[in-house]
Amino acid sequence: MEFTKSTIDKQKEFLENAYNRAMAYTNLIMIGGYAGFFALWGLTKEYLSKGQVFWSALLILISIVFFMSFEIYKMIHNGIVFQSLQKVIKDPEQFHTQIEIHNKKTTELAVRLGRIWIPVLIVAIGTGLGAYGVLGYAFVCELFNLYR
Repeated sequence: MEFTKSTIDKQKEFLENAYNRAMAYTNLIMIGGYAGFFALWGLTKEYLSKGQVFWSALLILISIVFFMSFEIYKMIHNGIVFQSLQKVIKDPEQFHTQIEIHNKKTTELAVRLGRIWIPVLIVAIGTGLGAYGVLGYAFVCELFNLYR
């Protein structure tokens, strides 16, 4: 099977759309996870030891810092893309040449963004689950203490 430029462009567009949907879904899950954590933390904080409070707070802080840093980086990335597109639109005579340059830059930025997304996600999810683990452990210990 021979790959034409049109086929490759369609594949790139498909992958970009799939990637954007995956990121949006992940953001929704992460935000829900943070909201759930803080709801549970607020309900159980008085039953946690000082160490459990600080460990859960530290783990969730690391998770939020990684998640928010990535989102800020993504925001800057999108700003660069939109500014580049504005430059393309301003010069109709050079549109085709400039749109090719713009598309190449956009693809390079998207690839760079994609490379850091998974490691950031692993750290953010791992530390977030660790924070939930601290709450879960404290919750189970307290339940066992109730029935002693």
